[in-house]
Amino acid sequence: MAIITEHDRKKEFEHIKEFLDALDVAADIAETGADQGQTCLMISLPTEVENWKEEYQTDLHLATGYLFQLSDDEEQLTKYLMLYMPVQVDLRDVDELELLRLVNELNRKMRIGTCFYGTEENTGRVLLQVKWLIGGRVDVFLDEGVVCEAVFELGALYDQLKEQLAGLEGNRHERDRTDTGME
Repeated sequence: MAIITEHDRKKEFEHIKEFLDALDVAADIAETGADQGQTCLMISLPTEVENWKEEYQTDLHLATGYLFQLSDDEEQLTKYLMLYMPVQVDLRDVDELELLRLVNELNRKMRIGTCFYGTEENTGRVLLQVKWLIGGRVDVFLDEGVVCEAVFELGALYDQLKEQLAGLEGNRHERDRTDTGME
């Protein structure tokens, strides 16, 4: 039982990265710098989209992993890996009520994570984001299979969200044409 240090984070992320590398999933460790809070793991999410380079050319399709404990108490038995995934999509033309219904439906169906819609603090940009949380004992590495399964689930979820959001945007354009009598 101990408090997680930056050294511990780096070792944990090296262990996860090694396993991801064996599955041909690109990942990199971003170490703490003067402008960063803590070391994190950047993961290029797997995709089922065949023409992903054209489809996601401006889209990073990344998840970021953060390792933490609930408090600085040395009696902590558990550590947590939070995988954070912003969905890179322009939400200006999406009907907000339909988007909120989509987020609610996703949260109802998601087994481990949560999806939320909100405004980015620094820029005021509207974002759709997913957080996935994995817990494990503080004295051993997290289970690689559980982490990798979450990464593959997030990759599939990302593709699904992009497709559903495109459908919402298409629905709004269709409604706008019908409302103005332009059929």
